Amino acid sequence: MLLSIVITFLSIYIIYLEKESISKETTELARINISLFLTFFISVGTYIFGESYGLSKVRNTVLQLVAIILGFMFCLYFEANPSNFENHIFFMISFICAICFIFFAPYVKKIFNKKEEIKKTQENYYAYFSAILYSLSTAILIGGIIFILTSIGLFTIDVLFKANIGGRAYGYAFSIAFSLIASAIGLNSIPQKESFEKGNYNENHFSLFLIKYVLIPFIFAYFVILYVYSAKVLIDFSNWPRGEISWLVIIFSTFGYFTYILSYIYEEKIHLIKIFRKYFPFVVLPQIFMLFYSIFLRINQYNLTVNRYFVLLFGFWLLFITIYFIFSKRKYLAFIVFSLFSFSTVISIGPWSVYKLPEGLQTEELKKDLKFVGILKENGKIIPFNNKEKGKNKEILEKRREIENRIRYICNWHNCEKLIKDLKLEGKIKENYAYNLHDYLDSSYYEYSYIDKNGNFDVLNIYFPNIDERKEIKGYEYHYSQIPTYKEKTSKNYIYLNFKEKKIYVYENGENIDILDFTNIIEKIIKEYGEIGSIKEKLEKPLIFELEGNKIKAKLFINGAYFRIKDGKTYESDDNFRNTISGEFIYSKK
Repeated sequence: MLLSIVITFLSIYIIYLEKESISKETTELARINISLFLTFFISVGTYIFGESYGLSKVRNTVLQLVAIILGFMFCLYFEANPSNFENHIFFMISFICAICFIFFAPYVKKIFNKKEEIKKTQENYYAYFSAILYSLSTAILIGGIIFILTSIGLFTIDVLFKANIGGRAYGYAFSIAFSLIASAIGLNSIPQKESFEKGNYNENHFSLFLIKYVLIPFIFAYFVILYVYSAKVLIDFSNWPRGEISWLVIIFSTFGYFTYILSYIYEEKIHLIKIFRKYFPFVVLPQIFMLFYSIFLRINQYNLTVNRYFVLLFGFWLLFITIYFIFSKRKYLAFIVFSLFSFSTVISIGPWSVYKLPEGLQTEELKKDLKFVGILKENGKIIPFNNKEKGKNKEILEKRREIENRIRYICNWHNCEKLIKDLKLEGKIKENYAYNLHDYLDSSYYEYSYIDKNGNFDVLNIYFPNIDERKEIKGYEYHYSQIPTYKEKTSKNYIYLNFKEKKIYVYENGENIDILDFTNIIEKIIKEYGEIGSIKEKLEKPLIFELEGNKIKAKLFINGAYFRIKDGKTYESDDNFRNTISGEFIYSKK
């Protein structure tokens, strides 16, 4: 309980500091607080473990020290970056896995004890699992209700009295409701030692309805979708499977195994549930291979990253428990949460952790790439890239693209600190940021162009430096400094480029006055610059095109292009990617 009080006050203090600015201090405090949060659940698990086996006070104290050490080690290896979405995912996964310890703590020895009668052991564990799940759900529900009611009160005061209550107050309310009140309720409702071996559980219509008519049908639907998509991928090997399928397999399979536990007591009573429990591991197994196929394609392309390491490790966890439930005669339910906790602990600490191993591998690959293009010498000296050699070597162009991606990844995930230290750049880089580091290694970053090979399509990027600031505009009346690829909502006079139709629409006073065909321009750009190695040699002047419609004549100055190519044409996809052209547009009426 003391730990939950510390977490509450530390959370309030972090919220107070973050309102001023997100600094290194708040980031470090956030890392400590997250570590304490996870330590709290591990500590509760060790307490339940000690109580269930009747350990002495001294041994219980030692177990609590082990929990604190695990929390401290997690703090050392966790890189808290408030703006990084993957870090939030890692925290949520670690949070769930820390809770897992509570769900099997009294049954650690029985997981590997083959002498005990499995039916009685399963019933006891199911009763304990249900009680912990009920306690946790109740605590979260009450914490949520308190937070909502408090927020309504704060909002009412703010509206009626114009108190100007900011976001901090709601953050404080959230911290108190969940870190303090919900944790106190959860601790108070944990089942006592005497109930661990009784195997008492209540069958009710709600849980049966939830499992039979909601959970199992949705799991069935999810895996039908996965299998249909897998068939699509296998039919056309030229198209890579989307990266999201790996996470979807993990999420759906974990959800399925959670349902596998909940449905245990209904197996002999409901035929549908019996079929589900019998065949679910067999259904999961082929999708695990699809997961590995998808992730190994990407690892082979760009080595190991934090996200890919996550997927790889949880893929092995899924494979491990799936094989266990296919071949094991015991099929002990506690093995699911035990294995999840074990895997998550291993990947959170040590040099093989999800942060340290990918960072080390990516840094070493970056050094090799820097040596290949001649920026990093064997003696460790950094030499800027030779501008005269740009575009003359196809392999160097490709490597420079990889260098950009690696620096961006390392700096976004690991703050550039290790990289700057390894390259001996302390004091030479003003800030540990990807663009600054890239500028130092290659000052032409904002001038080079490339074609990026990406499985289903190529990404063409052309950037022209301002070679000629002076432009011939005689005979033209109107000028636009940008070429948007969407309709302007705030002005009545605008233009926009529709990439799908290959048309430029010109509007005056809210009405379309002309449509200019853009097809030939796109085709010429792809033909002229659509091969690696051909781009830099041809960037002697900006692209200038003259166009003519029914009512206007126009001139287009292109200083940049970024779009996807497939089979010699621009590729329109459904993942919110927007093909773009940057430049200027002038026109006059005929």
